[in-house]
Amino acid sequence: MLFGWVTAGSSEEQTHDVLASMSGALHVSTSEREAIWVTANFGIGILALEDAAAPRTTHEPARDGDGTALWMSGEAFDWPSHGGLRTVAESRCLSFRMRLLTALRAEGAGAIRDLDGEYQLALWNPAAKTLQLFNDRFGALPLYVGESSQGLAFAGGVRGASDGPGIDNRPDVEAIKEAVTFGGYRLGARTNVRGVRMVPPATVVSLSNGATSMRRYWTWSELRDGDAANRDVLLNEVREAWSTAISRRLEGARTPGLMLSGGLDSRAILAEAARQKCAMAAITYGIRIPTTRRLPHVRRERRARDGSCTRCMRTDGSSGAHGGLLKPTV
Repeated sequence: MLFGWVTAGSSEEQTHDVLASMSGALHVSTSEREAIWVTANFGIGILALEDAAAPRTTHEPARDGDGTALWMSGEAFDWPSHGGLRTVAESRCLSFRMRLLTALRAEGAGAIRDLDGEYQLALWNPAAKTLQLFNDRFGALPLYVGESSQGLAFAGGVRGASDGPGIDNRPDVEAIKEAVTFGGYRLGARTNVRGVRMVPPATVVSLSNGATSMRRYWTWSELRDGDAANRDVLLNEVREAWSTAISRRLEGARTPGLMLSGGLDSRAILAEAARQKCAMAAITYGIRIPTTRRLPHVRRERRARDGSCTRCMRTDGSSGAHGGLLKPTV
């Protein structure tokens, strides 16, 4: 994830201290590695899980001749309007960030209207002292901002954004009431912290001359209607799009996984991954239920796996193969 701090009144050392504090608040695993870039007025960092068995990923920003720089956290799966992508791994390379930098400077946020992926982008112009933050079209990687009289903090987690100097980090009681009332969701851009807002999906956050603004660069209404003239053709198109989307997201993943909620969408993804012969780790929560009491659709799903093996790990570390299990691997 990205995190950073923009201010008009800090030294380089002070900015570095702010980023170090934000990084500490965001760290959740010893496998995470950080990279930090700091100037007197601007500091940015990237926190990412590193796979020891995979080639080390460089997070160096793409830079233009005037010093404008672009950072990216996450990955992309396709970019039809700009030549597409050969592989998902390509989107993690500096050459792809250069493509993004060139397109965003020439076309603005409209350049990424069809950039399919899960990402956060930051575009910093040191001469103009302007910052633009972009998230993906569906907000798959959350992005939060917090403002105070001392500056603007941004991060992929509320803890990071609330750690900026002067940010009001008191609980937002009304937001917590909304979360309890609406099944964990808060209305609008609210978070549980008063001074931190969630950036809506498909949004560019602009900071210029001390003023911050947010603007959507894409909406659902821009999706093209299909050309299918009958039900069978439509279903085939949907099936192909579904299969392709999951295949792209599994490509190159060493340990793919998902949250298995018990709803239709997560189970459908798991079924398609199994059809594509992909081993998938899934995390779910529940209670132990004897086999004889399982719901009919659960029994049918188990029988439909065509011999695929389900190994599970309980919270005490023991393994098993039936209900009440927290971490099944299919």
